[in-house]
Amino acid sequence: MSWFSTQWNRFAAGNSAPGSSDVIRRIEVIWGRERLQIVLPRTSEPVTLGHLRQEIASITALPYEKIKLIHRGLILRDDRLPLTAYGLVEGSRIGLVGSREGDRPGAKTSQLSVGEQKAREKKAKEQDTSEQGLMNRITEALDSAKLLFPEVEEVEAKVEKGEAEGVEETHRRVSELLLRQLLALDSVGVNSDTTRQARKVAVKQVQHHLDRLDAAWSKFKAKSSL
Repeated sequence: MSWFSTQWNRFAAGNSAPGSSDVIRRIEVIWGRERLQIVLPRTSEPVTLGHLRQEIASITALPYEKIKLIHRGLILRDDRLPLTAYGLVEGSRIGLVGSREGDRPGAKTSQLSVGEQKAREKKAKEQDTSEQGLMNRITEALDSAKLLFPEVEEVEAKVEKGEAEGVEETHRRVSELLLRQLLALDSVGVNSDTTRQARKVAVKQVQHHLDRLDAAWSKFKAKSSL
């Protein structure tokens, strides 16, 4: 097991399953001038980003893969993550960027199902072992992590000022997302000095901000215990 996998398993083991306060049934989506009230399905498991995107696709006729959701400046990317991992709560408001193909409601981009399209795209990326393909995966993971860096700085600033609001939730969510990007980088099988160096630099940047976040959290807990 790699160091990244070990770190992720330790992180996951330290987080308990969400309680009733984490149940999300309604999200408000801002789409241009429209405000959509999305009612989410009742499931035994936490509602994920994938569930939300499916509901939006059924209401707006947008192709699933064209739906881009934004919350607090962060693009929500991983469909497997529960909505709470992105800091969403009951009634949260998020932005939607997307347009119908050819402005025709219900237009489809492919005869494949959404699941088949996503599986095919993922497989194509993983099978592309060219230097450019590997560099694209490294860049994508680093770009996703960079969207979180301002939130790390925000936590540090709040801790310095002695402000407690949102620190714990932001630390938990951003830590999880940064660890996911480290795992994504770890999964890239580099095959040249160029890709090896690029991954090394990317890992260093992500790990640096994760360390800063953890240091701020430790400082916050120390202050809280006084």
